[in-house]
Amino acid sequence: MAEKKLLVMKFGGTSVKDAEMVKTVAGIVKKKIDEGYSPILVCSAMGKTTNKLIDAGERALGEGLAATFSPKLRPSAFSTTVTKNGVEEGAGLPPPLPNASSFAATSPQLQPGGAASGSDWRKVIRKVGETLLTELREHHREAAAELQVSTELLDQIEDLLDGCASLLTGIRLLRDISSRTRDTLMSYGERMSVRMVAGHLQSVGIEADAVDSWDIGLITGSGCGSAFADKGAELLPDVPERIQEALGCLREPEAPVRVPVVTGFIAKDLNGVITTLGRGGSDFSAAVIGAAVGAAEIEIWTDVDGIFTSDPRIVPEAFSVPSLTFLQAAELAYFGAKVLHPRTIQPAMGKGIPVRVKNTFNAEHPGTVIVQSKEKFPRQPGPEKPRSRMMSEEQIQTELGRKVTGITHKSGVIMMEIYSEMMLGQHGFLSKVFEIFGDTGISVDVIATSEVSVSLTLDQGVQESAVVQASEKLRKFADVKIDRGMSLLTVICNTTYSSSILGVVCNAFHELGIIVEMVSCGASKINISFVIRAEKAELERSLRAIHALFFAEKKQIAEFIGH
Repeated sequence: MAEKKLLVMKFGGTSVKDAEMVKTVAGIVKKKIDEGYSPILVCSAMGKTTNKLIDAGERALGEGLAATFSPKLRPSAFSTTVTKNGVEEGAGLPPPLPNASSFAATSPQLQPGGAASGSDWRKVIRKVGETLLTELREHHREAAAELQVSTELLDQIEDLLDGCASLLTGIRLLRDISSRTRDTLMSYGERMSVRMVAGHLQSVGIEADAVDSWDIGLITGSGCGSAFADKGAELLPDVPERIQEALGCLREPEAPVRVPVVTGFIAKDLNGVITTLGRGGSDFSAAVIGAAVGAAEIEIWTDVDGIFTSDPRIVPEAFSVPSLTFLQAAELAYFGAKVLHPRTIQPAMGKGIPVRVKNTFNAEHPGTVIVQSKEKFPRQPGPEKPRSRMMSEEQIQTELGRKVTGITHKSGVIMMEIYSEMMLGQHGFLSKVFEIFGDTGISVDVIATSEVSVSLTLDQGVQESAVVQASEKLRKFADVKIDRGMSLLTVICNTTYSSSILGVVCNAFHELGIIVEMVSCGASKINISFVIRAEKAELERSLRAIHALFFAEKKQIAEFIGH
């Protein structure tokens, strides 16, 4: 008898946001079991639970610190942006109070310029913090009741909510929220979510277990606070063996199907301290588990129909791509596509396991499958053939459209230009530059060099203090110019046809009146990047125009074949 086919299915926050969506997930899982798969689920926190936990923690901290605030301190001095994947914190310690002006409006004494006492601050902040925790309690209790979660799992969810409340009280009393405490606070969302999903699967006749990731071997080195970083705490080298030992029995032919519902995004270190795996951590958890057990496929269930040719919020004509190679998907993710984090690809790519991006809200759509390689862009020997003068512009665009996979963008990019005559005919200059970047923790996105200058863009997550520190060191031997607010537009393509693609894109920029500050081509063989000086409206106009040049007919073909 053949072994069971293991299938790792990751469901994001929107896929399990409420009871109705959890029921949808159960239907999808049941169908996979009927098709002969043995599923392993990885789940994110329900809906906006993580953001609410972050917010509650910061407000508990704010209440603790309120007594030390100056009466003249204005609420507008504090701001933190809570994003889908975490928090982008402002500078300074302790961590800032998020959106303080929003709840300051509830009391005239807390208006900018008002005489707010420490007692006023505490009352308002406590009220908001308690409201957030109450909302979480009610949401999870109502969902558990509708999903018919067992008493045992419901008690576990209540224990987690009580633990969360106790932790918030500790933050308030100690007037501190360390990285370790913050990671623990954020972990409650995933831990409650898996119990909710497993409980409902049990109620509809599917054997399932709620599993904290560390119980199947996801153990990291120390890395508290990594929830806000692109790269989280490092998994230990023996994690694949630990996971295989814990879950390998699921593939045994005679074993009954029993679905583990595993927490994404979180892990523990060897001391039992909860750690987080950084942005895209749940996707990464799924990929690591899939690679360890040799899954037939890893499915990432989200709220879009796969990976698109461009951002559909900006380019309405964008459409999902049926298939990509791992390298293409990684480039799309790195240069701006939000569906997958680049790290998600790595474990699956190492094992050659397909990754499929699917839409929980449109489960019948085939989505996008990411594979090791495909014969989509066969390289022709010799130089690029010149375009026939007999070809119309429409035919040229159609021809080039077959060579382009997608167009991504990043805004708010920092560009640094480093000029020094010391570069001319000298070795070691670039190593000196990158040594400084290494010392200051700066990651470079795109780079271009000439005889006496280096132009490069910096990773979006770079800290301003690191940029200042690096530029001060560089200015000791070079002239440095820093441009903020630049934009990066990247064409994922087969660079064998770079001459034609460059011509089409540069001509489009010329027609739009947009200046190209820098071009990078050929390093990865599958992308061409353009750094442009453009405001948001100009960038979006460029994206739509260039997408139309390459994909106008391609969408019609995709729709015709039923994709």
